[in-house]
Amino acid sequence: MAQISVPAQSSLEAAAPAGRSLARDAWRRLLRSKSAIVGGILLLAIVMSALLAPVISPYDPIKTSQRTSLEAPSLKHPMGTDRFGRDVLTRVLWGGRLSLPVGVVSVLIAAVIGVAFGLSAGFYGGRFDAVIMRFVDLLLAFPGILLALAIVAILGSSLLNLMIAVGIASIPDYVRITRDGADDQGA
Repeated sequence: MAQISVPAQSSLEAAAPAGRSLARDAWRRLLRSKSAIVGGILLLAIVMSALLAPVISPYDPIKTSQRTSLEAPSLKHPMGTDRFGRDVLTRVLWGGRLSLPVGVVSVLIAAVIGVAFGLSAGFYGGRFDAVIMRFVDLLLAFPGILLALAIVAILGSSLLNLMIAVGIASIPDYVRITRDGADDQGA
């Protein structure tokens, strides 16, 4: 009598019940987490305040006033003023308009390149892995800020070059984490 073999379920299939997708299950778990909801609301508030800075900021972020220099927080200046008399809240709102895109673009650059190299090194192994990881060690030998400054010095000073420099300086972290993860999976 012939025996019928039943293929084993993968761990991904076992994680989500039949009829439900992994993404839907992940969203449900995320929406049940109070800390995830609070964090999402805070992130949304930060992004929206940076985007709406021209509308909600009460003062000019550049205009100075010696009369209002170093004022303590008050209703007029909720975060006080700096030594040049500029409203700190206004400067924080306008600064977010610049800082958020720099952070997002530089992390995207680092993640895309770092994950690709890390997966390749972990998958192929051998000499390819050794070459990639020695290059990563070379990049890690320099402090990240020094590496970013050197890249900006080579490329020239512009906002785009700053994003590229910060992204390149962060690549080794993504390569190492991804490669170690690929190694653990037996790739």
